[in-house]
Order: sequence, then C-alpha cells, then structure tokens
Amino acid sequence: APQDMVREAVLDAVANSTSLDLAAQDGAAPVEERVANVVRRVLAMVESNEAMFRALLAGTVTGTNKAKRGARRVGWLEEALEPMRGSVSPAQFRRLVCGLSLLTGIETLVVLKDVCDLSSREAADVSLWAARMLLAGAIAEEGAGEEPAPSGRRKS
Repeated sequence: APQDMVREAVLDAVANSTSLDLAAQDGAAPVEERVANVVRRVLAMVESNEAMFRALLAGTVTGTNKAKRGARRVGWLEEALEPMRGSVSPAQFRRLVCGLSLLTGIETLVVLKDVCDLSSREAADVSLWAARMLLAGAIAEEGAGEEPAPSGRRKS
C-alpha cells in the first residue's frame, strides 16, 4: 500500500540518521557496553517514532506490507558483538545476534508496554537486563567450551 511505502521511507531516513558507528564511538569499549549502547539507542529511536513503527508493524502483521523489515538491527548487533566473534562458533554468534534482535524493535515495546504494562523506562530497563543476561549466558557457554545442541539443550 502507498502509505506503507511512505512509512518505510520515513523510517529508513530515521534509521539512517541514527548514528551507531560503534567502531568510532566505542572501539575499545567492552562488548557488554557496546551491546547495551545498541539496545538503548535503537529502543530510543523506536520510542521516538513509535506511532510510525506501530503502523508499519500493523501492515506487516496483516500482510499488506510485504517488505522485509528490521534488518538494520542485525547489522548493528553484529558490529557490537564483533570483538567476540572469534571466540564463539558461528552458530553461537548467530544465535546471540538473533536473541538480542528480540530486544531492539517495536515488537519489544509492544510486548513490554502493551502486554506487560510497563512504562517506557521500565521497558528499556527490562530490555537492557535481558541483553546483559543473554550476553552473560553466551560468555559462560564460551568459557565452558560448550556448543549448544540444535534443540537449544546443551550436549551432554
């Protein structure tokens, strides 16, 4: 639909103006700080354009908008996690990026604000906490030398 195309173009401009140049801004920062920075900044961008993101999500859910959406967060998270890429398997790295992607979009705000009835501040706090826990779990797995089994259970 034409309105979806307009929304997509506006949100592209918003996302492109959101500077997440991690190499320049946090090149030496610990990966935990880099990930928190991405989660915090992406949620702030989504929150400040919430009505537009919700409208775009509605179009996606109803099938009127066929555009692939939300892919920028994957690149931003991969960049934030880059310092640990060599210390985990490609499958673990991908799983962590996917898990963290759940915490950085309008879907996150819909669940935390609408379903869980949290304020914007509480939603950001929960997202940052969950990101820290996912990252700590991945680091613990890496330290234990364990590769998660495909089912999500650890190999015995």
